[in-house]
Amino acid sequence: AALLSSGAVLENIKIAASAFGLSCDINFNEGNILESFEVATLNLKKSDVKRDALFRSIWDRCTNRKQYSRKKLEPFVFEEINKIAKEFPGVNLHIVEDRDKLKELKSALVKLGIARTENPLVHEFLNHHIRYTFPIAQKEKTGFPLDNLEAGAAGNFMLKATKNWKVMNFLCKFGFAKIVSTKVEEGIDNCGACILLTVPNNSALNYVKGGQAIERVWLKLSEMGISTQPMTTVNFFQLRQQLEGLNSFDSKHHQLIKDGLADAAKIFPNEDMQNRGQI
Repeated sequence: AALLSSGAVLENIKIAASAFGLSCDINFNEGNILESFEVATLNLKKSDVKRDALFRSIWDRCTNRKQYSRKKLEPFVFEEINKIAKEFPGVNLHIVEDRDKLKELKSALVKLGIARTENPLVHEFLNHHIRYTFPIAQKEKTGFPLDNLEAGAAGNFMLKATKNWKVMNFLCKFGFAKIVSTKVEEGIDNCGACILLTVPNNSALNYVKGGQAIERVWLKLSEMGISTQPMTTVNFFQLRQQLEGLNSFDSKHHQLIKDGLADAAKIFPNEDMQNRGQI
């Protein structure tokens, strides 16, 4: 996530620079980004560069976990974001709008979501970053406010009640993980389409460049008045499998994860889901 965010920041700086008459040359670190923590250097200089039309959208883009409309998007929307994806070498963009395919995608995500919900490390990581009020998050400048999840009063109560892993683990013995996962992924039932962006492999630099691509696509969708919410379930499990195999997950979840990833891959038959990086 940090690498994708870094790419998004780079793209935003490049866009914003154009609004102030500055060109922005990005020189990527071709070495080991994960060791040096150096992603890129930027060279800004006065120029007659044209103001990027997406500058205004930087202030409008936001996450949105509300229920969307099931209405199909107009073809020109996909034409526009496909043009943007092609600006980034090696980036592929796939669109799913068929209702049956979206139903299959949700089913795959629910399977993976069960394994995620029943994983104590993932549970602790999530709760470590939740701040129960906005003032606390603002004061600490870490994590994110609980309301950002837009889970509603019932959802907020559930998140607070299951903060302790022992409570969550007990409930999962009675199928609670499936209930949570189904609720989390219900947005797929109420959207016009889902998109997937991929990069050539899972190198750190490719994820940074993928972050640029997804930010620009997101800004374009915002410009057109279309709400967007990232989904990272498949990406998370696919990357873990590529880097570590399934050893970091409980053996009881191995087949569930394999099935979920296989089901997701069927929805994108023209993509190498095993080897390419997913954004």
